[in-house]
Amino acid sequence: MTKQKFIDEATRLGFKKHQDLVEKMGYNPRTLSRFKVDDNISKKFAEAFEAYKNDAKPVQKEDLKIVAQEVAETPQKPKEVKAVQSIEKEEKPKEIGIDISNEEYHSSNNMGVSKLKVMIDNAKEFEAKYITKTIERKETEALIVGKLHHTFVMEAHKFDEDYLVIDMPARPVKDDLVEALETLGGEVELKENGKNEIVVADTVEGLKKKIETIKTTSTKTICTKAQVELATQTSQKALNSWFELIIAGKTILKAQLKDLLELDKCYVEKTFYGTINGVNVQVRPDILLNLGLKNDIWFVIDLKTLEVATPAMFVKQGGTFFWDMQEQFYLDVLAQNGINAKAFYFNCAGKKKFSGAGFYEWGISTKDEAKKVVKAGINKYKYCTENNIFSESKFDYVKMRFEAITTLDVPVYRQYAMGDLGV
Repeated sequence: MTKQKFIDEATRLGFKKHQDLVEKMGYNPRTLSRFKVDDNISKKFAEAFEAYKNDAKPVQKEDLKIVAQEVAETPQKPKEVKAVQSIEKEEKPKEIGIDISNEEYHSSNNMGVSKLKVMIDNAKEFEAKYITKTIERKETEALIVGKLHHTFVMEAHKFDEDYLVIDMPARPVKDDLVEALETLGGEVELKENGKNEIVVADTVEGLKKKIETIKTTSTKTICTKAQVELATQTSQKALNSWFELIIAGKTILKAQLKDLLELDKCYVEKTFYGTINGVNVQVRPDILLNLGLKNDIWFVIDLKTLEVATPAMFVKQGGTFFWDMQEQFYLDVLAQNGINAKAFYFNCAGKKKFSGAGFYEWGISTKDEAKKVVKAGINKYKYCTENNIFSESKFDYVKMRFEAITTLDVPVYRQYAMGDLGV
């Protein structure tokens, strides 16, 4: 089946844009963007379309009914199920949070989770990034894919507004760089050679430098087709993953993430402000869900991408990047805004083709410890900024100062590797 035939079929089925049909089938609206109108679309997608027509209708918003459990303050004593929430009959919910741009959010002087992570890891790096601003913030491969993943899951309609795609292979040659520079709106310097031919005067290094300059000044995120393709795959895994809420051994809610995003009381990328220990802070949870009827029942879902979506990888990445601290930081600020979330879940999608997506949450002991991490990080920030002292040495959170000389031990894995030396 060609892309044009699919477009014709979409029109016949009553869709104004073929992307709307693609989305109804459970795919990202941009799934067919890589095909030209005369190209044959993928066999797998064509088969899915035939199944859609035969099966008939996809899940409609009005078909989605959620049993809302009025959860007590203590999870061990849940109250009885109160009602069935019909999405179609819901009153329009009140506005929650504030809508601001990515640029405005990240340029704010308020303390956020990303900044606090840097402060805990290395106060000297914090100073260079956020105070003297001598370090340029470069977008890594993982960061770009992560941003694309978030966009495709929550706000796919903003893709053209926020991103610019260039077809850059892993090892670009001069022609690739010229094409990329022109796509970005840059100017290629030309000259006349000995044969009276007009050729590119820029060297490979010169072209790369021009491209990097545009990247750092562009209001859009520059990405490659390979990155878009990877994020398309991870976002589909996330959207199709199943969320199951179990209380007292009973399934209260089971739905795919893409269905949860259709709920009237689902809010994405809303900004909230607050204070922690006198420091102005801000958060922007990926997904906020209110599953209550008369009483609010809030849940938070945070989107992550991992190489593989296994428990071991979640623990490894989450520990390294302080995802436990992130949860408590967010819950504190949300509570200050009248949103007392019952739970904080992480939706993790694997980048490897064989890897899927699933939901994780931290255990009680980790949550309790994370509250201390938030407080300690804020205290360290206040000490550094109030005393104008930023050091890379170990920080003593009890005496509230950097250690002049730090005593350390070799890591545990070295001890295991060496065993009992018996010397």
